[in-house]
Amino acid sequence: MNGGTNGTTLEQHLAQWAEQATGSTALQRVDVAATLMALAGGCRRISELISVGALAGSLGGTRGEHGAGDTQKELDVVANDILLPALLEAPVAAMASEELDTSIALDGGGSLLVAIDPLDGSSNIDTNVSI
Repeated sequence: MNGGTNGTTLEQHLAQWAEQATGSTALQRVDVAATLMALAGGCRRISELISVGALAGSLGGTRGEHGAGDTQKELDVVANDILLPALLEAPVAAMASEELDTSIALDGGGSLLVAIDPLDGSSNIDTNVSI
């Protein structure tokens, strides 16, 4: 898997970035790198789901509304349901999501808080443009 013209993968880049830190920031960088890798894995699964289009089901169907008044699509909820277990594998104390009414406690010993919009542009699902 090529991460750019120099052949560095995301995992390699984050490992090198984390190794550059010293002292108290070293552990923080390791936690951030692990969390970014967990999110990247979840995003890869979301991308795979989107790539099969209608074969994955009615992902553009309306589920309800967000707290902000936006229409919530099926794929919004599915994306959230993919990223939540991914973050359970990372040092994340809690997660807040546009798709949830309240934040969720994950790892009591985690050092990070994550706030996400699991899928931006879901209103474009049925129009075959970027999401």
